[in-house]
Amino acid sequence: MNIVLVNPPPRKIVEVYDKPDYPHVGLGYLASNLELNGFSPIVIDAKLEGISFEETIEKVLSLSPAVLGVTAMTHEITYAHELVTHLKEKGCEATTLVGGVHVTAIPERTLEEFPSFDIGVIAEGEHAIVELCDSIIRKKINFKNVPGIVYRDNEKKVRLSSSRPFCRDLDTLPFPAWHLFPVTKEYPILTARGCPANCIFCAHSYGYAIRERSPSNILKEWKKTVTTYTPGKMRMLDETFAFNKERAVAFLNMIIESKLIVPWTGFTRVTAASQDLMYKMKESGCNTVGVGVETGDPDILKKIGKGTTLEQAKLAVKYINNANMRSFVYFILGQPNETMQTMWKTIKFAASLKATNVVLGIMVPYPGTKVASMAAKGEGGYKILSNNWEDYNKQIGNAVELENLSRKTIELFQLFGYLYFYLANGRIMDTLRFILKYKSQAIGYSQNFFKLRRSNKDVLKTRKTCQNT
Repeated sequence: MNIVLVNPPPRKIVEVYDKPDYPHVGLGYLASNLELNGFSPIVIDAKLEGISFEETIEKVLSLSPAVLGVTAMTHEITYAHELVTHLKEKGCEATTLVGGVHVTAIPERTLEEFPSFDIGVIAEGEHAIVELCDSIIRKKINFKNVPGIVYRDNEKKVRLSSSRPFCRDLDTLPFPAWHLFPVTKEYPILTARGCPANCIFCAHSYGYAIRERSPSNILKEWKKTVTTYTPGKMRMLDETFAFNKERAVAFLNMIIESKLIVPWTGFTRVTAASQDLMYKMKESGCNTVGVGVETGDPDILKKIGKGTTLEQAKLAVKYINNANMRSFVYFILGQPNETMQTMWKTIKFAASLKATNVVLGIMVPYPGTKVASMAAKGEGGYKILSNNWEDYNKQIGNAVELENLSRKTIELFQLFGYLYFYLANGRIMDTLRFILKYKSQAIGYSQNFFKLRRSNKDVLKTRKTCQNT
Protein backbone atom coordinates (compact mmCIF):
# COMPACT_ATOMS: atom_id res chain seq x y z
CA MET A 1 0.00 0.00 0.00
CA ASN A 2 1.48 3.31 -1.09
CA ILE A 3 2.91 5.93 1.24
CA VAL A 4 3.26 9.23 -0.60
CA LEU A 5 5.22 12.18 0.79
CA VAL A 6 4.63 15.57 -0.83
CA ASN A 7 6.38 18.92 -0.79
CA PRO A 8 3.47 20.99 -2.20
CA PRO A 9 3.98 23.48 -5.01
CA PRO A 10 3.91 27.21 -4.20
CA ARG A 11 0.75 29.17 -4.96
CA LYS A 12 2.95 31.22 -7.27
CA ILE A 13 6.69 31.53 -7.78
CA VAL A 14 7.83 34.75 -6.14
CA GLU A 15 10.97 33.95 -4.14
CA VAL A 16 13.98 31.81 -5.02
CA TYR A 17 12.85 29.37 -2.33
CA ASP A 18 9.64 28.72 -4.28
CA LYS A 19 11.64 26.86 -6.91
CA PRO A 20 14.73 25.45 -5.20
CA ASP A 21 17.57 23.66 -6.94
CA TYR A 22 17.82 21.09 -4.16
CA PRO A 23 15.46 18.44 -2.71
CA HIS A 24 13.57 18.72 0.58
CA VAL A 25 15.84 17.34 3.29
CA GLY A 26 13.01 16.61 5.73
CA LEU A 27 11.17 14.39 3.26
CA GLY A 28 14.48 12.76 2.37
CA TYR A 29 14.99 11.68 5.98
CA LEU A 30 11.39 10.53 6.42
CA ALA A 31 11.59 8.43 3.26
CA SER A 32 14.89 6.79 4.19
CA ASN A 33 13.66 5.85 7.66
CA LEU A 34 10.50 4.37 6.17
CA GLU A 35 12.61 2.29 3.77
CA LEU A 36 14.79 1.14 6.66
CA ASN A 37 11.65 -0.19 8.34
CA GLY A 38 10.34 -2.10 5.35
CA PHE A 39 8.09 0.45 3.66
CA SER A 40 8.33 1.69 0.07
CA PRO A 41 7.52 5.40 0.12
CA ILE A 42 7.07 7.58 -2.95
CA VAL A 43 8.19 11.21 -2.88
CA ILE A 44 6.70 14.06 -4.88
CA ASP A 45 8.81 17.18 -4.42
CA ALA A 46 6.58 19.49 -6.43
CA LYS A 47 8.80 22.51 -5.83
CA LEU A 48 11.92 20.77 -7.09
CA GLU A 49 10.08 19.21 -10.03
CA GLY A 50 8.37 22.50 -10.88
CA ILE A 51 4.96 20.88 -11.27
CA SER A 52 1.68 22.70 -10.75
CA PHE A 53 -1.09 22.26 -8.19
CA GLU A 54 -3.19 20.32 -10.71
CA GLU A 55 -0.28 18.14 -11.81
CA THR A 56 0.51 17.32 -8.18
CA ILE A 57 -3.11 16.26 -7.61
CA GLU A 58 -3.10 14.04 -10.69
CA LYS A 59 0.18 12.45 -9.65
CA VAL A 60 -1.04 11.68 -6.13
CA LEU A 61 -4.38 10.31 -7.32
CA SER A 62 -2.63 7.98 -9.76
CA LEU A 63 -0.80 6.39 -6.84
CA SER A 64 -3.91 5.72 -4.68
CA PRO A 65 -1.99 6.21 -1.42
CA ALA A 66 -3.00 4.73 1.91
CA VAL A 67 -0.94 7.39 3.67
CA LEU A 68 -0.36 10.90 2.35
CA GLY A 69 2.14 13.14 4.12
CA VAL A 70 2.64 16.82 3.31
CA THR A 71 5.13 19.30 4.72
CA ALA A 72 4.48 23.02 5.10
CA MET A 73 5.94 26.14 6.64
CA THR A 74 3.61 28.73 8.12
CA HIS A 75 3.04 30.78 4.97
CA GLU A 76 2.44 27.54 3.01
CA ILE A 77 0.04 25.77 5.38
CA THR A 78 -3.19 27.11 3.83
CA TYR A 79 -2.22 26.07 0.30
CA ALA A 80 -1.04 22.66 1.52
CA HIS A 81 -4.44 22.19 3.11
CA GLU A 82 -6.14 23.19 -0.14
CA LEU A 83 -4.14 20.48 -1.89
CA VAL A 84 -5.21 17.82 0.60
CA THR A 85 -8.83 19.02 0.52
CA HIS A 86 -8.94 18.82 -3.29
CA LEU A 87 -7.47 15.32 -3.16
CA LYS A 88 -10.12 14.15 -0.71
CA GLU A 89 -12.87 15.73 -2.80
CA LYS A 90 -11.56 13.78 -5.81
CA GLY A 91 -11.77 10.47 -3.98
CA CYS A 92 -8.39 10.13 -2.26
CA GLU A 93 -9.00 7.97 0.82
CA ALA A 94 -5.53 8.29 2.34
CA THR A 95 -4.94 9.11 5.97
CA THR A 96 -3.40 12.56 5.71
CA LEU A 97 -0.40 13.67 7.75
CA VAL A 98 1.04 17.18 8.01
CA GLY A 99 4.51 17.99 9.29
CA GLY A 100 6.78 21.01 9.48
CA VAL A 101 7.43 24.01 11.68
CA HIS A 102 3.85 25.32 11.67
CA VAL A 103 2.15 22.24 13.07
CA THR A 104 5.10 21.80 15.44
CA ALA A 105 4.51 25.26 16.91
CA ILE A 106 0.71 25.05 17.21
CA PRO A 107 -0.31 21.39 16.77
CA GLU A 108 -3.87 21.44 18.13
CA ARG A 109 -4.78 24.71 16.48
CA THR A 110 -3.49 23.44 13.13
CA LEU A 111 -5.84 20.44 13.11
CA GLU A 112 -8.74 22.51 14.41
CA GLU A 113 -8.20 25.12 11.73
CA PHE A 114 -7.55 22.70 8.86
CA PRO A 115 -10.03 19.78 8.95
CA SER A 116 -8.59 17.87 5.98
CA PHE A 117 -5.43 17.06 7.96
CA ASP A 118 -6.01 13.88 9.96
CA ILE A 119 -2.75 13.81 11.92
CA GLY A 120 0.02 16.29 12.64
CA VAL A 121 3.61 15.18 13.22
CA ILE A 122 5.41 17.38 15.74
CA ALA A 123 9.11 18.28 15.46
CA GLU A 124 11.33 15.43 14.20
CA GLY A 125 9.20 12.89 12.39
CA GLU A 126 11.56 10.09 11.37
CA HIS A 127 10.36 7.65 14.04
CA ALA A 128 6.81 8.95 14.40
CA ILE A 129 6.00 8.39 10.75
CA VAL A 130 7.13 4.76 10.93
CA GLU A 131 4.88 4.14 13.93
CA LEU A 132 1.99 5.92 12.21
CA CYS A 133 2.37 3.80 9.09
CA ASP A 134 2.45 0.73 11.30
CA SER A 135 -0.82 1.85 12.80
CA ILE A 136 -2.48 2.72 9.49
CA ILE A 137 -1.19 -0.04 7.22
CA ARG A 138 -0.10 -2.87 9.49
CA LYS A 139 -2.66 -2.02 12.16
CA LYS A 140 -0.24 -2.74 15.00
CA ILE A 141 -0.82 0.20 17.35
CA ASN A 142 -3.24 3.04 18.11
CA PHE A 143 -2.61 6.70 17.39
CA LYS A 144 -2.83 7.61 21.05
CA ASN A 145 0.21 5.43 21.70
CA VAL A 146 2.36 7.27 19.14
CA PRO A 147 4.39 10.00 20.88
CA GLY A 148 4.90 13.35 19.19
CA ILE A 149 1.68 13.69 17.21
CA VAL A 150 -1.66 15.48 17.25
CA TYR A 151 -4.64 13.49 15.94
CA ARG A 152 -8.43 13.15 15.85
CA ASP A 153 -10.01 10.52 18.07
CA ASN A 154 -13.07 8.41 17.22
CA GLU A 155 -15.33 11.34 18.10
CA LYS A 156 -13.26 13.60 15.80
CA LYS A 157 -11.93 15.57 18.76
CA VAL A 158 -8.37 16.85 18.43
CA ARG A 159 -6.00 15.12 20.83
CA LEU A 160 -2.33 15.61 21.63
CA SER A 161 -0.26 12.52 22.36
CA SER A 162 2.71 12.43 24.73
CA SER A 163 5.83 14.32 23.67
CA ARG A 164 8.62 12.56 21.82
CA PRO A 165 12.24 13.31 22.79
CA PHE A 166 14.60 14.55 20.10
CA CYS A 167 16.88 11.99 18.49
CA ARG A 168 20.09 12.19 20.51
CA ASP A 169 22.34 10.18 18.19
CA LEU A 170 21.92 11.53 14.66
CA ASP A 171 24.44 9.00 13.36
CA THR A 172 21.73 6.34 13.77
CA LEU A 173 19.53 7.94 11.11
CA PRO A 174 19.87 6.64 7.55
CA PHE A 175 20.99 9.16 4.96
CA PRO A 176 18.26 11.00 3.03
CA ALA A 177 16.71 8.88 0.26
CA TRP A 178 17.82 11.02 -2.67
CA HIS A 179 17.18 8.13 -5.06
CA LEU A 180 13.45 8.86 -4.64
CA PHE A 181 13.87 12.43 -5.93
CA PRO A 182 14.73 13.71 -9.41
CA VAL A 183 18.48 13.98 -9.99
CA THR A 184 19.45 17.61 -9.58
CA LYS A 185 22.49 19.88 -9.61
CA GLU A 186 22.50 20.66 -5.90
CA TYR A 187 22.07 18.56 -2.74
CA PRO A 188 21.61 19.58 0.90
CA ILE A 189 23.40 18.08 3.87
CA LEU A 190 22.55 18.55 7.54
CA THR A 191 25.37 17.88 10.02
CA ALA A 192 23.68 19.02 13.24
CA ARG A 193 20.29 19.99 14.62
CA GLY A 194 19.38 22.60 17.21
CA CYS A 195 20.54 26.10 18.10
CA PRO A 196 21.55 27.42 21.54
CA ALA A 197 20.67 31.05 20.81
CA ASN A 198 17.54 32.59 22.28
CA CYS A 199 16.40 34.75 19.36
CA ILE A 200 12.89 36.07 19.90
CA PHE A 201 11.91 35.51 16.26
CA CYS A 202 12.77 31.79 16.12
CA ALA A 203 10.51 28.88 17.14
CA HIS A 204 13.41 26.46 17.73
CA SER A 205 11.67 23.51 16.11
CA TYR A 206 14.89 21.45 16.50
CA GLY A 207 15.38 22.51 20.11
CA TYR A 208 18.01 24.60 21.89
CA ALA A 209 20.62 21.89 22.41
CA ILE A 210 22.92 21.23 19.46
CA ARG A 211 22.99 17.57 18.46
CA GLU A 212 25.89 16.79 16.17
CA ARG A 213 26.73 14.04 13.73
CA SER A 214 30.24 12.67 13.84
CA PRO A 215 32.68 13.88 11.14
CA SER A 216 33.09 10.33 9.80
CA ASN A 217 29.32 9.89 9.46
CA ILE A 218 28.97 13.22 7.62
CA LEU A 219 31.84 12.34 5.28
CA LYS A 220 30.23 9.01 4.46
CA GLU A 221 27.06 10.79 3.32
CA TRP A 222 29.11 13.41 1.47
CA LYS A 223 30.98 10.70 -0.46
CA LYS A 224 27.78 8.83 -1.28
CA THR A 225 26.03 11.93 -2.58
CA VAL A 226 28.99 13.27 -4.55
CA THR A 227 29.93 9.96 -6.18
CA THR A 228 26.33 8.92 -6.94
CA TYR A 229 24.89 12.19 -8.24
CA THR A 230 27.97 14.29 -9.16
CA PRO A 231 26.33 17.54 -8.03
CA GLY A 232 27.70 20.91 -9.02
CA LYS A 233 27.01 22.21 -5.53
CA MET A 234 26.34 21.09 -1.95
CA ARG A 235 24.31 23.13 0.53
CA MET A 236 25.06 22.93 4.27
CA LEU A 237 21.76 23.45 6.09
CA ASP A 238 23.05 23.68 9.66
CA GLU A 239 21.71 26.62 11.66
CA THR A 240 25.07 26.96 13.38
CA PHE A 241 27.77 25.24 11.33
CA ALA A 242 31.12 25.36 13.13
CA PHE A 243 29.59 26.11 16.52
CA ASN A 244 31.83 23.22 17.55
CA LYS A 245 34.95 24.35 15.75
CA GLU A 246 36.97 21.20 16.47
CA ARG A 247 34.29 18.97 14.90
CA ALA A 248 33.92 21.32 11.92
CA VAL A 249 37.65 21.41 11.20
CA ALA A 250 37.88 17.63 11.49
CA PHE A 251 35.13 17.25 8.88
CA LEU A 252 36.66 19.88 6.57
CA ASN A 253 40.03 18.13 6.73
CA MET A 254 38.33 14.87 5.80
CA ILE A 255 36.79 16.48 2.70
CA ILE A 256 40.17 17.86 1.68
CA GLU A 257 41.93 14.51 2.22
CA SER A 258 39.20 12.62 0.35
CA LYS A 259 39.72 14.87 -2.71
CA LEU A 260 35.95 14.97 -3.15
CA ILE A 261 35.90 18.74 -3.12
CA VAL A 262 32.65 20.18 -4.46
CA PRO A 263 31.60 23.84 -4.24
CA TRP A 264 29.38 24.29 -1.23
CA THR A 265 27.54 26.97 0.72
CA GLY A 266 26.67 27.25 4.39
CA PHE A 267 25.63 29.42 7.30
CA THR A 268 27.48 30.09 10.50
CA ARG A 269 27.13 32.23 13.58
CA VAL A 270 29.24 35.40 13.74
CA THR A 271 30.67 34.23 17.08
CA ALA A 272 31.90 31.02 15.44
CA ALA A 273 33.72 32.74 12.59
CA SER A 274 37.51 33.05 12.70
CA GLN A 275 40.05 33.73 9.99
CA ASP A 276 41.64 30.29 10.12
CA LEU A 277 38.24 28.59 9.98
CA MET A 278 37.21 30.61 6.92
CA TYR A 279 40.44 29.69 5.14
CA LYS A 280 39.82 26.04 5.97
CA MET A 281 36.24 26.23 4.68
CA LYS A 282 37.50 27.82 1.48
CA GLU A 283 40.11 25.07 1.06
CA SER A 284 37.38 22.43 1.39
CA GLY A 285 35.36 23.96 -1.44
CA CYS A 286 33.12 26.44 0.35
CA ASN A 287 32.42 29.51 -1.76
CA THR A 288 29.55 31.23 0.09
CA VAL A 289 28.92 31.83 3.79
CA GLY A 290 25.82 33.42 5.29
CA VAL A 291 25.59 35.03 8.73
CA GLY A 292 22.59 36.37 10.62
CA VAL A 293 23.25 39.91 11.84
CA GLU A 294 19.56 40.91 12.27
CA THR A 295 19.96 44.63 13.10
CA GLY A 296 22.43 47.49 12.95
CA ASP A 297 21.23 48.98 16.23
CA PRO A 298 23.32 47.77 19.22
CA ASP A 299 20.54 48.33 21.76
CA ILE A 300 18.05 46.27 19.78
CA LEU A 301 20.66 43.56 19.26
CA LYS A 302 21.04 43.21 23.03
CA LYS A 303 17.28 42.78 23.49
CA ILE A 304 16.42 40.20 20.84
CA GLY A 305 18.34 37.27 22.34
CA LYS A 306 20.88 36.89 19.55
CA GLY A 307 23.84 36.97 21.92
CA THR A 308 26.15 38.67 19.42
CA THR A 309 27.59 42.14 18.84
CA LEU A 310 27.98 44.40 15.83
CA GLU A 311 31.77 44.16 16.16
CA GLN A 312 31.59 40.37 15.92
CA ALA A 313 29.46 40.74 12.79
CA LYS A 314 32.03 43.08 11.23
CA LEU A 315 34.84 40.64 11.93
CA ALA A 316 32.89 37.66 10.62
CA VAL A 317 32.20 39.33 7.27
CA LYS A 318 35.80 40.52 7.08
CA TYR A 319 37.06 36.95 7.63
CA ILE A 320 34.73 35.60 4.93
CA ASN A 321 35.79 38.27 2.45
CA ASN A 322 39.49 37.76 3.25
CA ALA A 323 39.09 34.09 2.38
CA ASN A 324 37.75 35.13 -1.03
CA MET A 325 34.30 33.67 -0.41
CA ARG A 326 30.93 35.27 -1.08
CA SER A 327 29.38 36.72 2.07
CA PHE A 328 25.63 36.97 2.68
CA VAL A 329 24.33 39.04 5.58
CA TYR A 330 20.79 38.66 6.90
CA PHE A 331 18.78 41.39 8.63
CA ILE A 332 15.22 41.81 9.90
CA LEU A 333 13.37 45.12 9.77
CA GLY A 334 10.48 45.65 12.18
CA GLN A 335 12.23 44.62 15.38
CA PRO A 336 10.43 45.34 18.70
CA ASN A 337 9.98 49.10 19.15
CA GLU A 338 11.74 49.72 15.83
CA THR A 339 11.83 53.28 14.52
CA MET A 340 12.80 54.87 11.22
CA GLN A 341 16.07 55.87 12.87
CA THR A 342 16.93 52.29 13.91
CA MET A 343 15.97 50.91 10.49
CA TRP A 344 18.25 53.49 8.89
CA LYS A 345 21.03 52.33 11.23
CA THR A 346 20.47 48.80 10.02
CA ILE A 347 20.62 49.77 6.35
CA LYS A 348 23.78 51.83 6.82
CA PHE A 349 25.43 49.11 8.87
CA ALA A 350 24.55 46.47 6.27
CA ALA A 351 26.18 48.59 3.55
CA SER A 352 29.25 49.26 5.70
CA LEU A 353 29.99 45.53 6.01
CA LYS A 354 30.82 45.33 2.28
CA ALA A 355 29.34 41.86 2.04
CA THR A 356 28.57 40.27 -1.31
CA ASN A 357 24.81 40.24 -0.78
CA VAL A 358 22.24 41.30 1.77
CA VAL A 359 18.85 39.86 2.70
CA LEU A 360 16.44 42.29 4.35
CA GLY A 361 13.44 40.49 5.73
CA ILE A 362 10.52 41.96 7.65
CA MET A 363 9.66 40.62 11.09
CA VAL A 364 7.06 37.88 11.12
CA PRO A 365 5.34 36.78 14.35
CA TYR A 366 5.73 33.09 13.58
CA PRO A 367 3.74 30.77 15.86
CA GLY A 368 5.78 29.54 18.79
CA THR A 369 8.09 32.57 18.88
CA LYS A 370 8.41 35.24 21.53
CA VAL A 371 7.58 37.84 18.88
CA ALA A 372 4.23 36.09 18.28
CA SER A 373 3.47 36.30 21.98
CA MET A 374 4.47 39.96 22.06
CA ALA A 375 2.35 40.79 19.01
CA ALA A 376 -0.68 39.01 20.47
CA LYS A 377 -0.38 41.19 23.60
CA GLY A 378 0.42 44.37 21.70
CA GLU A 379 3.90 44.51 23.22
CA GLY A 380 6.96 45.90 21.46
CA GLY A 381 4.72 48.33 19.60
CA TYR A 382 3.32 45.53 17.42
CA LYS A 383 -0.04 45.50 15.66
CA ILE A 384 -1.19 42.29 14.00
CA LEU A 385 -2.54 43.04 10.53
CA SER A 386 -3.59 39.63 9.33
CA ASN A 387 -4.67 36.21 10.56
CA ASN A 388 -4.14 34.77 7.09
CA TRP A 389 -1.12 32.48 7.32
CA GLU A 390 -0.16 33.27 3.72
CA ASP A 391 0.76 36.76 4.92
CA TYR A 392 3.37 35.31 7.28
CA ASN A 393 6.27 35.64 4.88
CA LYS A 394 9.53 37.46 5.66
CA GLN A 395 9.96 38.97 2.22
CA ILE A 396 6.47 39.48 0.87
CA GLY A 397 3.80 39.42 3.53
CA ASN A 398 1.46 41.53 5.57
CA ALA A 399 1.43 39.97 9.02
CA VAL A 400 2.42 42.79 11.35
CA GLU A 401 3.36 46.44 11.63
CA LEU A 402 4.25 48.74 14.52
CA GLU A 403 2.27 51.49 16.19
CA ASN A 404 4.75 54.10 14.99
CA LEU A 405 5.67 52.40 11.69
CA SER A 406 3.09 51.45 9.11
CA ARG A 407 3.62 48.36 7.01
CA LYS A 408 4.07 50.58 3.97
CA THR A 409 6.85 52.50 5.70
CA ILE A 410 8.71 49.32 6.66
CA GLU A 411 8.42 48.02 3.10
CA LEU A 412 9.71 51.30 1.70
CA PHE A 413 12.77 50.96 3.93
CA GLN A 414 13.15 47.37 2.77
CA LEU A 415 13.13 48.38 -0.89
CA PHE A 416 15.42 51.33 -0.25
CA GLY A 417 17.76 49.15 1.80
CA TYR A 418 18.36 46.72 -1.06
CA LEU A 419 19.17 49.55 -3.46
CA TYR A 420 21.31 51.46 -0.95
CA PHE A 421 23.34 48.33 -0.14
CA TYR A 422 24.73 48.19 -3.68
CA LEU A 423 24.68 51.84 -4.66
CA ALA A 424 26.45 53.04 -1.49
CA ASN A 425 29.35 50.78 -2.43
CA GLY A 426 29.41 51.97 -6.06
CA ARG A 427 28.21 48.60 -7.35
CA ILE A 428 26.06 49.77 -10.24
CA MET A 429 26.34 46.59 -12.28
CA ASP A 430 25.60 44.47 -9.22
CA THR A 431 22.47 46.54 -8.68
CA LEU A 432 21.31 45.73 -12.21
CA ARG A 433 22.23 42.05 -11.81
CA PHE A 434 20.32 41.92 -8.55
CA ILE A 435 17.24 43.43 -10.18
CA LEU A 436 17.43 40.97 -13.08
CA LYS A 437 18.07 37.94 -10.90
CA TYR A 438 15.32 38.75 -8.45
CA LYS A 439 12.96 40.51 -10.84
CA SER A 440 9.98 38.30 -9.93
CA GLN A 441 10.63 38.98 -6.26
CA ALA A 442 10.98 42.71 -6.98
CA ILE A 443 7.67 42.66 -8.86
CA GLY A 444 6.14 40.94 -5.86
CA TYR A 445 7.47 43.67 -3.57
CA SER A 446 6.02 46.37 -5.82
CA GLN A 447 2.66 44.66 -6.20
CA ASN A 448 2.43 44.10 -2.47
CA PHE A 449 3.40 47.71 -1.75
CA PHE A 450 0.86 49.23 -4.13
CA LYS A 451 -1.81 46.77 -2.98
CA LEU A 452 -1.26 47.97 0.58
CA ARG A 453 -1.20 51.57 -0.62
CA ARG A 454 -4.57 51.13 -2.29
CA SER A 455 -5.99 49.38 0.76
CA ASN A 456 -4.74 52.20 2.97
CA LYS A 457 -6.46 54.73 0.67
CA ASP A 458 -9.67 52.70 0.88
CA VAL A 459 -9.46 52.72 4.66
CA LEU A 460 -8.95 56.50 4.71
CA LYS A 461 -11.81 57.00 2.26
CA THR A 462 -14.09 54.86 4.41
CA ARG A 463 -13.12 56.79 7.53
CA LYS A 464 -13.89 60.13 5.81
CA THR A 465 -17.24 58.79 4.64
CA CYS A 466 -18.08 57.68 8.16
CA GLN A 467 -17.04 61.06 9.54
CA ASN A 468 -19.19 62.89 7.00
CA THR A 469 -22.12 60.62 7.78
